[in-house]
Amino acid sequence: MTKVYALILLTLLSGSMHVAIAGVDYADRCEQPKEHYINIENTRVRYVESGAGHDVVLIHGNAGSVDDFDFQSLGRLCRNYRVIAIDRPGHGKCDRPRDSDATLRYQMHLLHETLSHLGVAHPVLVGHSW
Repeated sequence: MTKVYALILLTLLSGSMHVAIAGVDYADRCEQPKEHYINIENTRVRYVESGAGHDVVLIHGNAGSVDDFDFQSLGRLCRNYRVIAIDRPGHGKCDRPRDSDATLRYQMHLLHETLSHLGVAHPVLVGHSW
């Protein structure tokens, strides 16, 4: 478990997924993440996922998208965990909400509803921002 946290910490501190995984064997890499779209409260939400196990949810920073995460470099994490990255409202390929401003409160509500729809109850949340 310590190695997983170290990988995440190094990734966040380095600003580059590749720095955190130097020397990882190809066998430790994630499969290509599957892209999905769901409709939550009239907002199309894009998410990608790879792996299996306890849920780890990646949340990108402002002006980012799920494309900020390099799943191929998160090999050891995807080998033991289900890694999910979700586009925030109005970012990446997620719709901007029509009925509400994209306030932080609304974004958290949409994230909660999306995770509930995916059957995610107690995830490890990982935030990333430049």
